[in-house]
Formats: sequence, C-alpha cells, structure tokens
Amino acid sequence: MPHYPKRVKRVDPVTGAVETLLNVKKPRTMRNIRVPKMEQDFYKGFLGWVYSCISTEVVITYRAGSEIRVIHIYDPMWLVNCSAKDIGCLFINKIHFQCEDREQAMQF
Repeated sequence: MPHYPKRVKRVDPVTGAVETLLNVKKPRTMRNIRVPKMEQDFYKGFLGWVYSCISTEVVITYRAGSEIRVIHIYDPMWLVNCSAKDIGCLFINKIHFQCEDREQAMQF
C-alpha cells in the first residue's frame, strides 16, 4: 500500500500559530526473501535442466528410483536452498535454452 502522510496540526502555546506537519510512517519491508523448501540430493539421478520461455521457469528433471521427477524453479534465488552437491551438479551440467532466451536463462 502506498504511504500517505498523516496531517497533524500543532498549535504553538505562546504565539497561538497553527502549524501543519506531515507525519509519514516508515515503509514495511521484507528482511529476507522467502524461499520454498526444495527437494534435496537430486544430483544422484540428475537427467538435465531446461529453461522454459513459455512459463519463464527452470525445469530440473531427475530419476528417483524407478520414477522420473520434476522440480519447477520460478526464481533463481530458490537455488540457494539446494544442497552443495546439488548446486555443484547444476554448475557442471549446463542449462539448455533457446538462443533468444540466453540472457534470462543465464540468471539461473
């Protein structure tokens, strides 16, 4: 919400002059970015990761036992919540993307 100043009138007791002050509250901000829980240790069955220009997300595909699982990442900051071995795996295996989406994909 926008911060609108609150008008406060103050009267000087000696002179009787009315003075209008604008009182503005400090904005409320987030201190930490909220990061959702991520699946850990997907590096063991890692298959690949792709930037999707349609949904502007990264899709990580990996094999967990006999099934193939998918992780959708909408913000590059979410990768901070992965384990060190998972991040190392993503660093070694380069992301796949279309040429026109290079700049956006490289943020991941």
